[in-house]
Amino acid sequence: AIKYGFELESDARANGLDFVIHHALLGRAAAYIGLRRLSAAVRLLHNVESSGTELPTYIQPQTILKRACVRVACGDLQTAAILLSAPPPPDVPATASGEWFGAKAIILAAQGNVSEARHAIDEAKAASAGIDATHFGVLADAILGLSKDAHAASSDALRATQRILKLGNRASIVFAARAFPPLARSVVSGSGRRAPELSRLLPYSRASDLDLWPCLRFPRELGRSVH
Repeated sequence: AIKYGFELESDARANGLDFVIHHALLGRAAAYIGLRRLSAAVRLLHNVESSGTELPTYIQPQTILKRACVRVACGDLQTAAILLSAPPPPDVPATASGEWFGAKAIILAAQGNVSEARHAIDEAKAASAGIDATHFGVLADAILGLSKDAHAASSDALRATQRILKLGNRASIVFAARAFPPLARSVVSGSGRRAPELSRLLPYSRASDLDLWPCLRFPRELGRSVH
């Protein structure tokens, strides 16, 4: 994704396509966030925001969402929740709105804000039937279940994660587990012989040094250095 992003950015600059440049930079930022190369991600987001051109309607909320993802990767759920506290602009695509509300739902669920999280899940469903809105909603619901009764909800969390993994949406699982590490512990401890399948996520998050999951631990010091 990073290599493709470089190529896309180069082609876009050669042809004067500002929107494509923004899209390429955001794509690379997302890849760096997944790899926990957060300083590199933040630099790219700053490049988008300070590009000197008016950002398209779709791009601006995406930069905010990516900044929230950075904060979650730092363990700073409070700032992430603040970034997503307002609704997205009304004229953004439905899939973008659904992703926004879905990410917000996961953060709120991880913070223990049950009623607000359920409201955000409903907003995500109402906004879009897209993969991100749907999977974020499912994972937020799993987090709420684990928060209420970890033993009873562990099987549901495992099944939800397995379904999402089979559909290839690794990023949503990584985001949810970073926001709520007990989700990772529950899924891995309950996966039995399916643990190798789940552990395929490890290379995607530069976390081969971690005990169970790419998100059980993260560099807390980055919370002080990433802006």
